[in-house]
Amino acid sequence: MSKKDRKRREAARRQKEQRQAKLAASKESAEEDALEEAPEPEDEASRAKRRAEQKREYEKSKRKKARSGQSLAPALWGGGVVAVLAVAIFGGFLLLSGGSDDGGTPAPSATPDPRIADLPIDRTINIETDDDGQNVLPRYVPNAISGDAGEVIEILVTNVGSVAHNLRFPGSDGEYNTRDDWFVQPGTLFTGDTGRVVVKFDEPGSYPFRCDFHVLDHLGTLTLR
Repeated sequence: MSKKDRKRREAARRQKEQRQAKLAASKESAEEDALEEAPEPEDEASRAKRRAEQKREYEKSKRKKARSGQSLAPALWGGGVVAVLAVAIFGGFLLLSGGSDDGGTPAPSATPDPRIADLPIDRTINIETDDDGQNVLPRYVPNAISGDAGEVIEILVTNVGSVAHNLRFPGSDGEYNTRDDWFVQPGTLFTGDTGRVVVKFDEPGSYPFRCDFHVLDHLGTLTLR
C-alpha cells in the first residue's frame, strides 16, 4: 500500500471516529434533556388534591346550571382544563318538572316526540354511563343493548361517573347533531343524574349511539331483530 493510500485511509478513519463521537454526544444530550423534562410521578396526596379540585369544579358547574337553567358541558376533563370538543345542539324535548309526594327523586319525564306521539312503551332499558374518575375510559354499561324492530323503546341513562355525559342516536339521515336525532333529556347528565330517551326504529339492524362529550370513544349499539 502506498504512503498516499495510507494517509487517505487514516483520514477516513479519523472522520468516522469524529462522526461517531458527535452522534454519541448528541444522543447523551437528548437523554439528559428528556430526564430533565420528565414530570415527577404524582403521589397519592397530589392525586387526591387534584380530584378534590375537580369535584369543586363540577359542583360549581352544577350551581351555575341551576341558576341559568342551561345545560353545561364539563370544564374539567382528564388531569387539566381541556377545550370542549363539541357543543351539542339541544332542543326538541321539553323537560317537565315533577316529583313524588314523599320528596324522592323525580322520575325522568319528557314531552312525547311527535314521531312516537302517544304510543305506549314496549320496552325499558337501563344504562349507566361511567368513567374512571379522571375522564378516562368513558363507557356505557352495557354498551350493547337489543330489542325488536318497531318497538317503542325507553332508555333510562344514569351517570355514575365523575364528569358529564349524555346519549344521542342519529335519526333516519344517519348523521349526528341534526334535527332528527334522538337524545337523552336532560341533554347534560352530571354525576348522579338520570335522563330518558324514547326511540322507535322500524327496520331491523344495528343503531349506534354515543356521548356528545366523548364522541370518539364513548360509544354503544342498539341491535334490533
